Parts: sequence; C-alpha cells; structure tokens
Amino acid sequence: MEDINRTIEFLTGGVPDIFAELQENDKIGKLMNGLKKEGFIDKNTRLEDFRVLFGIPLREEYTPFIPVRWIGSKILLYFFLKELFPKKCFYQNIFIVPRLFVNRYNDPCVPPQTSLKKIIYSKGYYELCTLLNNYNKRTEIYSPVVDENR
Repeated sequence: MEDINRTIEFLTGGVPDIFAELQENDKIGKLMNGLKKEGFIDKNTRLEDFRVLFGIPLREEYTPFIPVRWIGSKILLYFFLKELFPKKCFYQNIFIVPRLFVNRYNDPCVPPQTSLKKIIYSKGYYELCTLLNNYNKRTEIYSPVVDENR
C-alpha cells in the first residue's frame, strides 16, 4: 500500500517541464473527450488530470491535481476500470480510485463490485464499450444473453 501511495504522490505532485509534451489528439485525449460527450465524466475535466489515470505525471504548471469527476453510474465506473487495468493489478488499483475519482458531489468515488448482468443492463453500457473499443480494441460488447460466469 505504501508503494501505491508513493506512486500517487509522484503522479499528482507535479513534475518539472523536462519531458516532451503529449499532443491533445492522443488516444487518451480522444477517450476523455468521448467520456465527456457521453456524460460519463464532467465536461470541465482537464486532460492533464485525466492522463494521471494512465500513469502520466502531472506537470508542475497544472498542480494541484483535480480528481476526475465521474458523473456516470458507479457500476459503469467499475466496468471502465476493469476494462482499462490489467487483470493482475485491477484489485490493487481499486484502492487508488477514491484518490483519483470523485462523484458528482465531489465525494471520493468507490465503485462497487458487480455482476456482468448488472453492467450490461446499465444505461450507457454500449456507449462506454464503444469508447473503450476505440481506445484499446479489447473490450467485448456483451448482449443480455451472455454467460453469467464472466
């Protein structure tokens, strides 16, 4: 847990501008814009803060870090994270979520663990799958008649 805390502090603390800047039209920027458009994250989310989720440190000029405001359902936040993080580290990363995400009321956001059935019936599921597919090309879109054992 101490390693996780040190990593979060590094990513959100602000690093000097000694590295090349990423362009705004990178895949992370496109994913963020799609999440804004579909109403999953707040429209005021800064790209610099969103990139922290992907291990890209915040630059000093953009400190302090502003957690990403997830305004979609908590169930879909759980799905979003489960699809982005590798399986081997997903449950470890679930502990950092409250430090990186807030809900619409600015309270730390803790996504519930849930079943695939609840996820696929959630409003916005297909839109989120499409965004994730465009980002990482590995998300499968499940229909309501799927194997419940996933």
